[in-house]
Parts: sequence; structure tokens; C-alpha cells
Amino acid sequence: MSNFPRGLCATALALAAAAMAAPTEARADDTASYDGAPLVYQRRAGDEAGAVAVAAEVAAGTRETRRLGPEGVELGARARYQPVSRLALEAWGAHTFEGEHTALSLEAIGGALRQESNAIDLDLGLGYLYDFEATHVIRGRVAIGRAFDAVHTEATALLELPLGEGEEEELELAEGADEERDTIDVVVAVAASYTLSPMFDVGVELAAEDLEGLFDEEEAEGGARFLLGPTVAARLTQGLFAKANLAAVRSAAGNQTLAAGEAAPSAWGMMTRVVVGWNLR
Repeated sequence: MSNFPRGLCATALALAAAAMAAPTEARADDTASYDGAPLVYQRRAGDEAGAVAVAAEVAAGTRETRRLGPEGVELGARARYQPVSRLALEAWGAHTFEGEHTALSLEAIGGALRQESNAIDLDLGLGYLYDFEATHVIRGRVAIGRAFDAVHTEATALLELPLGEGEEEELELAEGADEERDTIDVVVAVAASYTLSPMFDVGVELAAEDLEGLFDEEEAEGGARFLLGPTVAARLTQGLFAKANLAAVRSAAGNQTLAAGEAAPSAWGMMTRVVVGWNLR
């Protein structure tokens, strides 16, 4: 891993350490919340100042569905700190087994509107990503939510603007690799969850990435992908929480440019993602 992602990782660890050292009052209910939402693919700011959460993430799936490497497994970790109400600072990192691919990100998410006074929840986010392809990416996020008693609905649009490749990617291009990167990536996700009890939530999530591939005759990254499946979440004792999503993935890869002799990827795949975390305060 190059010096740049090492420095970003150190920054993320410093953010987590500072967050845990920040003085706050004890939580009134240590089973009251998740790290933003009882969903896997939705991120939003919470309303509690001083909240700190850390989580471990494991994703596994067929090779065609995500860039998880030939082993099909991704391990990650996330730290989240809210210095004030409606502002969440997040650091995330993940690693794949094959090829030593690492991704790191930092993001700030702010709650612009809340349903109590504005009919909807509106969150805006801005962040930076060093992705698995060693590309520097600026990310913008818009999330809208609304609760109807025990039913919670969420919708997110994520815009990713690649700035350029890191040292490893530049080396691959210099050696003749023909893979290109989209000039802009669009990701959208919609979800709904239902609170069964103070401890359990169930929901369904739909996510779509590389949507520009539906209109680009030669999509650089393999075409649009759609993910749909159920999510279960549990608030456990002492601030612990767990979330899991199991989804089918459909790849619209008909316009993907293939190298000579390269077989077309499967149109269908599976993806599961499990998150286990702890609300420290």
C-alpha cells in the first residue's frame, strides 16, 4: 500500500481516537440506536451530540457482482463520531484478500432538515474515497427519509467524481492495462424498514450503481448493477448492534467492452454484507 493510503488510514484512526476521548454524558438508553439507520446501504447523521460508534463489516459475494477479488470476500471497519447534533464524521476502510486491494474513505454527513419541523429528513454529505482501484474520488451524498409510525423509508443518491489514479493504477496503465474508469459514477439506493420491537427491525433494500452504463454504449466499468434483498437488524445489550443484508444482484452488462477471448460475466449473482458494531457513547 502506498504512503498516501497509509496516511489516510492514520488520519482515520486519529479521528476515532479523538472521538472516543471526547467528554460526553452517558447514554440514557444504550440500546437506542444503530450507526445512523437500521439498514446496511443507507448513511445519515444522527441527532445525538457526542455519539461514537465503531463497526466491523464483512461482505461476500460472487466475483461478478462486486470488486471483491477472486476470493469474493471483503473485510472492513468503520468509525463514526458526532461532535454536535446532526453532524456525523465517518472513517471507513476495507481490504480484499486477493491482490492486496485496499479502500479508505472519510465523509462528513450533516442533517439539513428533520421531519419534526420540515415533513422529511434531509441529509447532505461530502467526502473523499481512495477506492480499490487506487483512484482518488470525491463523493457527494443526498439522503431523504420519512417515518410513518413503525415504518421508515430512506432514499440516497451518491455522486462519485474520480480525480485520478494513484501510483499502483498508474503503473498498471503504463504496463498496458486497458481498463478505463468512468468520468462520473452514479449510485442510488432506496429502502424501507419496519420496527418489530425495541430490539429488532426488518427491511428491504434496493441499490443501483454505475447507472450511467444504461445510457453509455461502451460502459467502462462493466454496466449498471442492481442489488435487491432483505435486511435484518438488532439492537443488542450494552450498545451493541448487528445488521445483515442478503441480496440478489443483476448486472446489465450487455454493453460491456470485453477483451478478445474474454468470457462475458454472469448476469446474476449474490451478495451478503454483515455489520457488527458498538455504540461506545
